[in-house]
Amino acid sequence: MPHRTTRPGRQRTRWRDVTALSAVLACTACENAFSVEAGSDVACGPGTALQIHGGLEPEVAWSPGCRASAVNLEAAAHGIRWELSAPGNLLLPPVRYGAPPAHAHETRVPVGPLLPGVTYTVTLQRDRGATARDTIASATYTP
Repeated sequence: MPHRTTRPGRQRTRWRDVTALSAVLACTACENAFSVEAGSDVACGPGTALQIHGGLEPEVAWSPGCRASAVNLEAAAHGIRWELSAPGNLLLPPVRYGAPPAHAHETRVPVGPLLPGVTYTVTLQRDRGATARDTIASATYTP
C-alpha cells in the first residue's frame, strides 16, 4: 500500500491556516503603519498652537503634537483652498500643503501654490465621535 504524506482534506486545512496567518501578519503590519508616535496622545485642546511656515507651499505643525483629523486652509475671498483629512484623528504634525501623508487624503485638492500677499486662515480639527468635529486651533498665514 503506498504511503500518503497528506490527505486532501488536511492539505486544504493547512492552506487555510497559512492564509489566516498571512492575514494576521498583514493586519499587524497595517496597524504598525498607522501606529501613533510616542507622546502623541497628549490632549488636543484650547492651548494647541499652530505654526505655519514655508512660503507658497507651507508646512503646518502644531504643539503639543496631538492627533488631529483635519487641516483646512482657506482665504476669505477664495474659499477653502486645501483640506487634508484623516478620520479617526490620525494626523500628526507636521503636514505639508499639497503632500498628504499616506494615511490621509485631500478632500480639497490644491489647484497650485498659495497666492503671495493673500491672508489664509489655517484650522486644525479633531474628531469627536463618529459625526462631529471640533476646531482645536486656528491661525492666519500670509505667504
